[in-house]
Amino acid sequence: MTKEVIPLVIVLATFLSCSEAQSLSFTQSDVTIQGSSTSACQSLTTRELEQKLETLGGYNKRYQAITKSGAAKFSKFISQPAPTKAPTLSTKKPRGRRQAPSYPITNLSSVARRGSLDQNGYHYLCTEWSAITTLSADYFPRYLNEVICDAKDVGCLSYEGICVQDSFIVNVLRNTGKCGSDGKQIWEVVSQPVRSCCSCRLFQGSFLGKYL
Repeated sequence: MTKEVIPLVIVLATFLSCSEAQSLSFTQSDVTIQGSSTSACQSLTTRELEQKLETLGGYNKRYQAITKSGAAKFSKFISQPAPTKAPTLSTKKPRGRRQAPSYPITNLSSVARRGSLDQNGYHYLCTEWSAITTLSADYFPRYLNEVICDAKDVGCLSYEGICVQDSFIVNVLRNTGKCGSDGKQIWEVVSQPVRSCCSCRLFQGSFLGKYL
């Protein structure tokens, strides 16, 4: 009797073990399928993104570009070349292991020093840089044509005033990282400031105020 029971127990244990393995296999398969459905979000084409912007009035090609080659054709608001290699403005990264770029990145191309003359013969009251700013790939368009204040030379009119950064707002699209019901990426409209000029503002109580 005992000899007959032992093989029966072995067969039953093998069956239960196989059943549990199949159940675990199905569960893992289901998880994999569910994960792939999220990663299979279809990217929008450049044309589709442009059409989205067109419904909002399009984009300002004087200040915005879709591609790096398009940004290279930006009109230069400051024609004076930089005397030395222009710096790049971005977040400082620690030394050692190579880090991914930190956006936005601003590349300064030309400079107008305080006191120099513009093309119409007027003096610049503040030091200004012509710059191209690159947003991350989550934005569209991602290239901006800007004029920014010098970060160090901030005084004007013998320091009776201060140089203030002026800007205006443009519409850009931002990838939300989510998928729509059609399986395509969802891009939302956000406001993006564009730095446009650097103006000299008098301090309250300045003796130059009487000349205003």
